[in-house]
Amino acid sequence: MIIEASPGLPVWRKAVSDAVIQAMHDSGDLSKFDGAVKVEAVFYVTRKRTVTRALPTVPPDVDKLARSLLDSCKPVWGDDSQVVRLDVSKKYATGQAGVAVTISNYNA
Repeated sequence: MIIEASPGLPVWRKAVSDAVIQAMHDSGDLSKFDGAVKVEAVFYVTRKRTVTRALPTVPPDVDKLARSLLDSCKPVWGDDSQVVRLDVSKKYATGQAGVAVTISNYNA
């Protein structure tokens, strides 16, 4: 059994999944990707007032953020193994913390 380290993770995953479903409805396209997929994501994390470094070189790790994101996007594809290209970064938020995601067909 795998136990998630962050108690807030299930809530975050549901919020992402709900946002994905809403974006599908807003686009008028409820079909799932059936082939290779490219995902681009920028995570915006909150900077504490005392932090002066330019980049968020502290947890959460970008790979864990990416894994959580991909696991939350099940409404978009059959399985996250369809992701063949992944471009993920994290930055300090100038406004609200969150993630900006673009999911598209991957055409090599």
